[in-house]
Amino acid sequence: MNNGLAISTLIRSKNRGAHAWPALWVTVLVSASASAQVQRVIGPYETENGIKVGEGRLHPYFDYEMHYDSAAGYFDYGGVPGVLRPEAVAHFRPGVRLDVPMNSSTISLDGNVDYVWYTGLITQGSTNASRLQAAADASANINQGGSVELDFGDHFARSDRTANAAIGVGIISLFNDAHLQLPIRPGGGALEIVPSGGFSFESFKSISGVLPANCNPGDTCDPASVPGMNYQNFRFGLDARWRFLPKTALTLENRIDTRSYTVGLPTNPSALVLKSTVGLAGLVSPKIATVLKLGWGQDFQNTGLHTIVALAELSYLMSETSNVKLGYLRSAEPVPRYGTYRDDRGYLEARFFLDGRLTLHGLAAFDYLSFYSGSGRSDTAVTVDLGPEYQFTKWLIGAAGYVLGTRHSNNPAATFNFTRNEAYIRATFLY
Repeated sequence: MNNGLAISTLIRSKNRGAHAWPALWVTVLVSASASAQVQRVIGPYETENGIKVGEGRLHPYFDYEMHYDSAAGYFDYGGVPGVLRPEAVAHFRPGVRLDVPMNSSTISLDGNVDYVWYTGLITQGSTNASRLQAAADASANINQGGSVELDFGDHFARSDRTANAAIGVGIISLFNDAHLQLPIRPGGGALEIVPSGGFSFESFKSISGVLPANCNPGDTCDPASVPGMNYQNFRFGLDARWRFLPKTALTLENRIDTRSYTVGLPTNPSALVLKSTVGLAGLVSPKIATVLKLGWGQDFQNTGLHTIVALAELSYLMSETSNVKLGYLRSAEPVPRYGTYRDDRGYLEARFFLDGRLTLHGLAAFDYLSFYSGSGRSDTAVTVDLGPEYQFTKWLIGAAGYVLGTRHSNNPAATFNFTRNEAYIRATFLY
């Protein structure tokens, strides 16, 4: 997901409003733990191929990816148990994307199935971890830019990457998030009021039954305890945005999350988290954009969360599709086992779209995670993500990249203390 473009679009277009903030915590945390996520360039050929469907086009595609992961999982093959092992992993990912633009509405769908093959070339016994993963995103925007707009979206994923900050590596997550927004623009559209709601759930299972080194039985690193973190989350929001200058907006955002768990374990405190922020988003010059937000987060279920929440971001807009941004985010969210946690994150991100075919991306981020309910647990995470993507023809896109991820915790379990090196090369065949 290109957050820099989302911010510049927010500032430049009255049709988008300030909707990106409620979901930003998911975006940044997933990017902190995820490698080699598929990010396709919308190149000059995409409108020329595909199957015509009404006003839109249907694009079947197939990804083939070879991936080296130095911390692929815990594999019990007779060596030292509970130690992360490297592996060469292949992805076979058929999918389809549908885009249907209309005069005042759009419908989009992107879904794929991913067969993940642990080759066994580096670590014996890893092939037992081979599995199917999947991802799908759907959205519908009705009466865009009108006095009343209806926006619906749904995100589904089955993968070994999760926004659950209490978990390290070696987990399969089944996640779905559905959300609905109703932007209301009275008068000329300078004022926008956005009530919203959403429901998400996530379930977990371990890739391996091996207990990681230094993991205490019953902790979140214990494979037997992982399903006990399954949760459901209801979200309600009420945002307002007043564009008092052509390219500057005052924002007020309110969100409440209520978290419950499938298994009522005492180790999973329920959470009722309210967050409110006020802020400014706008261009300070034709090339420099800023977002400043400040507010308060509070849990009303006695996990101990009460903290300032904030976002400060500065973007240099080289073009509509190329930007560099520097930012700091403090967010507070529900989490299994500890009820709530706080993330203090600093990041530098760049994306360049060159010659209509080449995309370069880079990310460097540092996260400090503090967990509540009197646990005393704190983690640090560092992420570096670099790589190019190039559209050779209208049917072939190539990509490569390198991801460095490190995590350290005062919980001594190996699943929270590791360094992960990942390198990948990918070919996408797109019709």
